[in-house]
Amino acid sequence: MIFIQSDWTENIEKSISRINQKGKLENKFEKKDKDGITIFRKYSTGKETKSNVKYKYGKLMDIDINFYENGELIFAEIISGKDVLIYKKID
Repeated sequence: MIFIQSDWTENIEKSISRINQKGKLENKFEKKDKDGITIFRKYSTGKETKSNVKYKYGKLMDIDINFYENGELIFAEIISGKDVLIYKKID
C-alpha cells in the first residue's frame, strides 16, 4: 500500500511539472475593481490543463491558486500567499 501511494504522488508531481513546463497559454483575462485586481490564466498541454487565479488586493490579500486537471478530474490544487483573518469578539 505504501508503494502505491508513493507512485501516485510521484505521478502527480511529474504531471504538475510537465504542465508547468510545456503548457501553452490558452486564455487570459483580468478584472480590476477599486480595491485590487484578479488575474486568470489557463494553460494546456492538450490532455491536461492548469488554471491559475491571482488575487492582488494590496495589504489585504495576495493569493495565487493553481488547479491542475486532466479533463475528468482536478488532481491537484496549490494555494500560496497571504490573506487577512478578521476576528470579531463576541460579547
